[in-house]
Amino acid sequence: MNNVIDTFARILNDDPDQSVKSNLKFYFSTIPFNMLCQNEPYGGSQDSQATESKRLENFILSVRHEYETAGVKSLKGFHLLFFPVWSGDHFYLIVINQKAKKVEIIDNLSLPEGITYDDKYKTFAERTFEAWTIFSEQEGHPLRKAQISAYEIVLLEMPWKNRTNKTDCGVYAMRHMETYKGNQTWNCGFKNTDEDKDFICRLRMRYGTEILLSVLNKRHELMYLALKRANQVE
Repeated sequence: MNNVIDTFARILNDDPDQSVKSNLKFYFSTIPFNMLCQNEPYGGSQDSQATESKRLENFILSVRHEYETAGVKSLKGFHLLFFPVWSGDHFYLIVINQKAKKVEIIDNLSLPEGITYDDKYKTFAERTFEAWTIFSEQEGHPLRKAQISAYEIVLLEMPWKNRTNKTDCGVYAMRHMETYKGNQTWNCGFKNTDEDKDFICRLRMRYGTEILLSVLNKRHELMYLALKRANQVE
């Protein structure tokens, strides 16, 4: 569910090991992308130009809200910007890699036969990057035209991509968020074998525990006490 991914993004931004200040990575929720590409823009008119304008406005407002909520003063100079995508009953990531000058799509599912890149991903990556450049300009750190033209859209190929697992895309997306550092040959623990089933099960348990016991969870003390009582039961 989207709120699980959204919560995990908050936790990653607050995690010292994933520190936005040292690793220069920022994790957005699914909201900015949804505002830009998915949801009907609230308050907009039927005019297409006004609709796109409202979508962009909502995107910028949500991006600004999320980095301010995380206690970040500016996203200038950040290397990796993660935008989780929920589209077609499937989670994947759009990552703006400002160091490598790429907009990367990280998806655990490979394209099925007969389905093209445009069929699945449409212009989502292009629209996200275009909205980001407008946001950056409004924030006072615009990208020059030469910088913008240098970016390329890349669908990352990973050895663990497959067409068989269509139920754990959220766990894949969370693991990709947690481990990707801009190196396209990274190892996140998946092997594309039967061993992945146990690995995914352990990731589900760990991620669930981290969310329940996170200090960001306003009820984490209740969860801790419940866990403590459970461990005392003979």
